Amino acid sequence: MNRYILYILFTQLSLSLITSAIGFAWNVSNEPDKGNDINRHAYVAENFKPNVNFVLKFFTYFLLYNTMIPISLIVSMEMVKVAQSYFITKDQEMYV
Repeated sequence: MNRYILYILFTQLSLSLITSAIGFAWNVSNEPDKGNDINRHAYVAENFKPNVNFVLKFFTYFLLYNTMIPISLIVSMEMVKVAQSYFITKDQEMYV
């Protein structure tokens, strides 16, 4: 099960990287003209350097894709580990 969680995490990281690159490219292509006072997309104001914007977008998408690993799966795995450790400690045949 841990291997599947790692696969999901790798997928989540790669999707975050791809979508942040696409979002960064869209913002670069839709930048307002320097000589024009009219901002084409005023609601997308970015006040940071381009590298910082890319990192912020990456972590934003990482948080949005965070629901790919369901919390119930992690809780279920922890409950199974607790149950297994209980049965291992109570098994008398393991001590012989």
